[in-house]
Amino acid sequence: MFYQKLASSLLAMLSKQDYQSDPPPGASSLDLAWTLEQVSHITGDHVLILNDYHLVSNPEVHEAVIALIRWAPPSLHLIISSESTPPFPLSSFRAHSQLFEISALDLAFTRGDLRLLLRENLIDLKETSVERLMDLTGGWPAALHLALLQIKRIDPEDRDDFVSNIGARDRRITEWLNDAIYDTLPSRIRTFMLDTCILNEFSAPLCDTVRSTDDSGEYIVWLKDRGLISPVDDQGTTFAYPKLLRAFLRDQFSRTSDLAHEKDLWQKAAAWYQKRGEPLLAAEYHMASGDTTAGWLLLDRYHSHALESAPSISPQKTRLTWYREFLSWPDSVLAQEPDLCLSAAFSSYYSKDLDHIERPLRLAEQAFLARDDKPALGRAHAIRSLVYRYRGSADLAIDEGKHALDNLPTDLNWFRGSALLSQSFGFYLNGDAGSSAQCAAEARSEFVKAHDNRHAAIAETQHIEVLLLQGSLIEAEERSLALLELQSNALDAERRLARAILGFIAFERNHLNEAEVHFNTALYPSPNAQKGKYLPFAYIGLAEVAAARSDIDTSLMLLNEAEQYAAPRPERNWSAYIQGVKAKVLLEQGDHSEAAKVLYPQGSIVETPFQGTTSFMSFIIAQRTLLAFALEDANRQDIMNMAKRQLERSLVLFDANSAAIWCLSARALLGCIYFKLGQREQALRSIEYSLALAEKEQIVRSVIAAGDILKPLLELAVAQDVHPAYAQSLIHALECRPKRSKADTDEALPVLSEREVEILEMIARGSTTETISQQLYISVHTVRTHIRNTLQKLDAHSRVEAVENARERGILPR
Repeated sequence: MFYQKLASSLLAMLSKQDYQSDPPPGASSLDLAWTLEQVSHITGDHVLILNDYHLVSNPEVHEAVIALIRWAPPSLHLIISSESTPPFPLSSFRAHSQLFEISALDLAFTRGDLRLLLRENLIDLKETSVERLMDLTGGWPAALHLALLQIKRIDPEDRDDFVSNIGARDRRITEWLNDAIYDTLPSRIRTFMLDTCILNEFSAPLCDTVRSTDDSGEYIVWLKDRGLISPVDDQGTTFAYPKLLRAFLRDQFSRTSDLAHEKDLWQKAAAWYQKRGEPLLAAEYHMASGDTTAGWLLLDRYHSHALESAPSISPQKTRLTWYREFLSWPDSVLAQEPDLCLSAAFSSYYSKDLDHIERPLRLAEQAFLARDDKPALGRAHAIRSLVYRYRGSADLAIDEGKHALDNLPTDLNWFRGSALLSQSFGFYLNGDAGSSAQCAAEARSEFVKAHDNRHAAIAETQHIEVLLLQGSLIEAEERSLALLELQSNALDAERRLARAILGFIAFERNHLNEAEVHFNTALYPSPNAQKGKYLPFAYIGLAEVAAARSDIDTSLMLLNEAEQYAAPRPERNWSAYIQGVKAKVLLEQGDHSEAAKVLYPQGSIVETPFQGTTSFMSFIIAQRTLLAFALEDANRQDIMNMAKRQLERSLVLFDANSAAIWCLSARALLGCIYFKLGQREQALRSIEYSLALAEKEQIVRSVIAAGDILKPLLELAVAQDVHPAYAQSLIHALECRPKRSKADTDEALPVLSEREVEILEMIARGSTTETISQQLYISVHTVRTHIRNTLQKLDAHSRVEAVENARERGILPR
């Protein structure tokens, strides 16, 4: 019958004039040789489709189709669809380019295909929904088609929620999987799929072990040919079911199999993995079978072995790998081990893998609440407070720290220290210096009791930062110098941060050379240091020093470096802080219009309320910018009043929070406004506060940052005997500030800084970047920044060209 239909279809392609001969005597028009002879003369393109070819079992039919493929003219295209590989000489066809194969895997949708399909169907889904559909279906076309039919029935605003909850238990999906797939399968295939659906991934040897048979390879080929499984390795030996199908099969399995049979399958899988030396997977299947003791023993043995065989790896690093495997297990397993969930969350935090921390924390907290275990619950809150500290969520860090301290007993020193450290950081971000200092001091004490020197040092650096905020530069300097005396390699980042803090203290005192040395020392030598908040701190400090020397190009370039190192650190709004410094650099050079563009990117001047520590720089520079505009245009009294109003309102908050350094800057600027408004008594009271603290702590830069407008007020202070000596020293500092001359902005006459000239001379002598770094005791990054800046100023494209240009312009001797 099949051959008759095949021959009829072929001859129907021929017109009368295409017939080359009549059938031979005694043969019908269905004679194979005669039919093939006629087919060879077919003109024009024709397509012959043989559908469901897997149903053909007659060897003669196979031979006829093979002959047709060999002798068909190029204009005849044969399409064969089959659920199994036909018994053709495929390798020969491939060698002669007679075969184009499309497997079920080739038909699987990619993410791009799915997005295109959604657009064609006018379905707008979030990226997370697209990922979920791909995850559930594995790109399985039939399953995706069914899912889209379901999605179309849902209101557009509810579609993402539907996708997030879609699963094999959905009635329509269950019916389709049952009717279109499961019920059409031979019973032996159904049995195989049910026995192997417990496996996340499977191969023929694993299936043979689990099923106690030796024919699993045949079943796997059968399922692969029909697109019901897909390979998960490059060799094509390990496979997995699409998640949607596997969930359906697991549901069927739980309904039709007894618990003993399921446990037997789990244990056989565990034994197979254990024999292959894969203890983590073996432990997972032991856990699933209910034999948790065997699972934990395997994990403990694996963990101990890893530590013994790799002593150079820190125990914490090894635990990270171990707990990531633990987190791959289902909630039903994790919920039985809340203490390990807490350890997993702890390890996720220290690996900064925060996307996976919420689940084990939630499960642990639920279990601890259920058993009213306050100490354990306190530990969970302490870890959560650390997460919020890292994310820069000040209020949440404070709240979680409080919950932790309310539940933790006094002997859990490390967790109490962590909660206090998080609170200190939260208070610091909010600008509450008093509360932050108290928490930092208590945190350090707790870490010392816990014999954790590194976290004690972290708490100490936190306290030192708060001391800067409080204007206590002398104490901050003493504590920073004490930190530098600590010799442990584990405290390298804390020592570098202390060095950067010393740089800021020197900068505040207007000791620019000393500040530059401190900042460069914080950065150098650091061959492996690619993280740590000392990096953006140090680059910001170097930028401030460059700006103070009127080297604006270098300053802005260093701020760009600071942004690069700040980008992966979410614990504070570095962007706002760095933008404030950029505006400050521009403003100090008289470019208040450019400063305004940085501060007000929307184009209109608006009030900028104080929003925490990282916004202070932008806040105070915004007020200085407003004042600069008001001085430029006498008709802009409204702008000066806006600055006055914002400063007066913010000073109440600064005073309440013991943020003395902010009070100093704000009162100095507010005194200038009072002076311009003719309110001399108020102006003197404001500057008196600033001068008192400045003289005590030897602060210069935060006062003179107000600019030239401050000079008349300081002269008034001298005349009125208000800290006259220190006021006179500040006048001198104002007068000695380098000004950016017109020549500085003339591209034909570039002005190189002393450091840039020094580096250029070394380049001319043949020194490499590394040599310059070592001899000048500055970081490689800083050297490269100076070189980039020098090339730009000299309009050069290479170091050689820069040296030549410098010699031509008399910057370097010939």
